[in-house]
Parts: sequence; structure tokens; C-alpha cells
Amino acid sequence: MADPFVPVHLSVNWFIVNNSSLNRGSSLLTVDEACSRPRGEQSDRPGNTEKEEKPISATLLGYEILKEREKFTVYKILIKRPEGGSWLIFRRYADFCMLSDQLRELFPGFHQALPPKRRFKDNYDGSFLEKRRLGLQTFLENLMLHKHISTSEPVTYFLSADDPSSPFYSTEESRAFCETLEQKNHRLLRELLEKQREVDSLTKSLEDKENYIDLLWRKKQHLLFISSCENKNILPTIEASRLQTENYSCGCC
Repeated sequence: MADPFVPVHLSVNWFIVNNSSLNRGSSLLTVDEACSRPRGEQSDRPGNTEKEEKPISATLLGYEILKEREKFTVYKILIKRPEGGSWLIFRRYADFCMLSDQLRELFPGFHQALPPKRRFKDNYDGSFLEKRRLGLQTFLENLMLHKHISTSEPVTYFLSADDPSSPFYSTEESRAFCETLEQKNHRLLRELLEKQREVDSLTKSLEDKENYIDLLWRKKQHLLFISSCENKNILPTIEASRLQTENYSCGCC
């Protein structure tokens, strides 16, 4: 399962490219249906003014060790649009290496280093994977500092969502994705129950205050009645009438 950590949001100037624009073997899953825009819509002609896209956020949620035909580690990245909608992608360390190679070809001055490979020790050690996760997070952050790099085709494709029917969509990744959604559902359900308990508590508190106010009103009404009777000398008359009734009853006996 993925190890928890404090999410780091990345601002990405993102435009969608055609899924067939690059040929790579990364695996990923969608949460919301991804939009696609043909590359032909982009133009580099002078004077062409393109509408500036709003930034999205990319959060590296953690990693998970999977075992299907071979054991490997995938890193989960949550992509969010500012106007709403999100999807989850899975990327292996090899996908980051491929992205880095593509960026070096496009930008000869690109020198953002990835965390190093580990050749002679356990690649699934928890402390090693956590250090690698932090290194990959730093790598993504550094990419986003450069406008031309962050909006390049390799980066935007790396963050885009492919068709789940692609050959890189494995059963293990599907299971991991379902478990991620299950964890999210449990968290939302827990938050809902906490909110419901808070609502119930506030409702009871409101009822108690209403009952207390009603009691105070009744006491006030009673005191006003007594005060009114005293001012009109009604109470002595009522008391005398009561005593006379009692004496008459005793005489009859």
C-alpha cells in the first residue's frame, strides 16, 4: 500500500495533447475522463495568440510495490484541474527516466537530475523508496519552474490520462487504483459521520436552549400573574374564599 506523506501541490501550465503524440510504455488510470486536443490545433506562427490555460495541480501521493509477472514499484500522482475534475496516474521510475531523456533531447541545457538507481541493494526497502519519492517530487517541482519545459509535449503527456484499455493497464494497477478509491471513500465516509455527529450535537444543544427559553418564559408569565394579582388585592380575596370553603366543608361534617 502507499505510504502516507504530506501532499505537495504543483502548479502546472498544462495543455492536453493527443495520446498518440508520443510512444512510451507508462501505466496509468483515469479518475475523470481526460480531454484531448489534436496537436494540429497548436501553432507556432508569429502573431498567433493562444488562450492561456489555467494551471492544474499535480500531487505525488506516494508509492506502492506491485507484483504481477515481476515485482515493481509504481508512484501515484493525483492531477487536479482548477475548475474541477481530477484523475490519478501511475508512473514507474522508468517512466521518469524516459521523460528525463526526452527533455534532454528537446532542451540540451536541461540538467534536472533524477534520484540515482540502486543496483546492488534491495530496491524495495522502505527508507530507499521514501528517499526516491522525495527525489521524484523535487524533480517534478523543478520541471514546473520552467514554462517551456512544463508545457512541453513530454511533460504534458506524462501528466495526461490514457485510455484504460491500453496494454499498459494491468490487473495489479487496477487493484491498486480500486484500493486508492476505497481509501478515499472510507475517508469521506468518516468525515461524513463526524459531520453528522456534529449536526446531531448542535441540534440537541439547540433543543435544550429552546426548552430553557420556554421555561424562562413560563416563569416570567407566572411572576407577572402573581404581581398583577397582588396589585389588585386579588390574592387575599382568593385566600379568604378558600378558607371559607374549607370551614363550610368542616361544618357539614
